[in-house]
Amino acid sequence: MPVFNRLATRAVLCAAVALAGAVRPGAAQSASFQTSNRNPFVQIYGLPAVQARPLLVAGEMEAALALDIATNYTGRETSRESVWLDGETYRTTLVYREGAAGGLEWGFDIPFVSHRGGFLDGFVRDWHDLFGLPQGGRDRAADNLLLYRYGRDGVDAVAITEPAAGVGDVQLHAALAGGNADAWRVALKLPTGRSDRLFGSGGADLAVWWTSWAGRELGRPFGLYGGAGVLAMGRGDVLPQMQRRLVGFGSVGVDWKANARLTFRAQVDANTAFYRDTDLEQLGAASLQLGLGGTLFFARDTGLDIAVVEDLLPDTAPDVVFHLRLWMRR
Repeated sequence: MPVFNRLATRAVLCAAVALAGAVRPGAAQSASFQTSNRNPFVQIYGLPAVQARPLLVAGEMEAALALDIATNYTGRETSRESVWLDGETYRTTLVYREGAAGGLEWGFDIPFVSHRGGFLDGFVRDWHDLFGLPQGGRDRAADNLLLYRYGRDGVDAVAITEPAAGVGDVQLHAALAGGNADAWRVALKLPTGRSDRLFGSGGADLAVWWTSWAGRELGRPFGLYGGAGVLAMGRGDVLPQMQRRLVGFGSVGVDWKANARLTFRAQVDANTAFYRDTDLEQLGAASLQLGLGGTLFFARDTGLDIAVVEDLLPDTAPDVVFHLRLWMRR
């Protein structure tokens, strides 16, 4: 699977270059960043991207290949607990959506997850220096290590130290139009990924949420979008005694259509804590992330989303996530 992730990355970039040279831009449509918290102990659950955009109409489809590269470096010890997250997680997702009669939409996400020591430690240090962000000890640590670990009372409950890759938990999606650009969405996550490798949680999850897309009603060329909902989680295999059963999540963003080929976007994603009975921010605190980037349109219905996502509440999400999503609607 590491080979698959490398090939997927190259496929997204090569396809983007080819399309950019071959296709003329048209009247572009846009949507929110399809991102969520990629903390290794959070991404195993069915926390969805909010997906704020108008629903597809009957006979219309969207296919996408998304890549999230999350780099983690955080750790803490208390009298009873310890956690250490040092490594990179690559999440490559095959996405399909299709419109149906009656204002319905259905689809699925198939993720491939890879945990590695990676190669971005030096780049992230330079990034933090450039913007005056705290290093959190990264500048004193060895590069490109992999250690995802949680221990309690002297016993390791989770310890990922060797590179691993495999299929994650598949999600089934459905949506119902709620009038104008509003929609009700639901996602069922199935336990198809190995929980002992943090590819999945080992349980089924159900998310229900509402989204709204204001188009450019703020006054051209600006647009506003957002959504919020709740995730109900089945009992999984990863820290089951600490796992919460209900989590809230939401997203709000604004975009600016610079021209027919380029839209810039800023988006804030939030979620409540996934674990209880812990004093560790990495597990037991709410999270807030900021995504900055935009969409490069190759045609009216083909584009590449590019985003850099930073954790606004330190230690609750990866230091930085690089998000690429190549999509096409027909």
